[in-house]
Amino acid sequence: MDDALAHDDMTDALIGLLDGVAQSQMDAPTLRALAGELRAWTQRIKAASTGAPGQPEPRGFDLIQRRGALTPPVTIIAQDDRSMRGVVTFGQRFGPEKPHGGAIPLLLLDVMGRLVNSGARPRSYTAQLLTHFRSVTPADTELGVRAWLVAEDGRKRRARIELWHNERLCAEAEGLFIAAATDPG
Repeated sequence: MDDALAHDDMTDALIGLLDGVAQSQMDAPTLRALAGELRAWTQRIKAASTGAPGQPEPRGFDLIQRRGALTPPVTIIAQDDRSMRGVVTFGQRFGPEKPHGGAIPLLLLDVMGRLVNSGARPRSYTAQLLTHFRSVTPADTELGVRAWLVAEDGRKRRARIELWHNERLCAEAEGLFIAAATDPG
């Protein structure tokens, strides 16, 4: 398994842990014991870091394009230079019946960010995110997500995204992203 796939595998395991914690009903001694074990794992992971504080780690893969533990994993079904389509499920850690309202824009921004930073484009950063909630987004249900580039003008990129439950639009957003300026020196 290459490093990028191993990273995704580890992140999937962490996501499963977070969803399990959200559903758990453990007693105080069990919780304290698990907290100690998690602190030990945290120290083990931090000890594996070789970079200077605040400096990105050299990797053989693009971490921006990998799964993160803050957002639910999106399975990309189709992608080209200007669009992306996939499916996603909000697990229990986002809320028992519907995801917390802040989790939805985070997901939408994550997917748009992957799109605007894909291909040979220079890395860009979020300048603006406008989100519209159209209907209740269910948890533990497969949802469709569709993102596309609206415009590219110099360093500016505009993208749109929609989140669907079957034929019902749950949320949509538009983002403005600015590509990093090249260093003249």
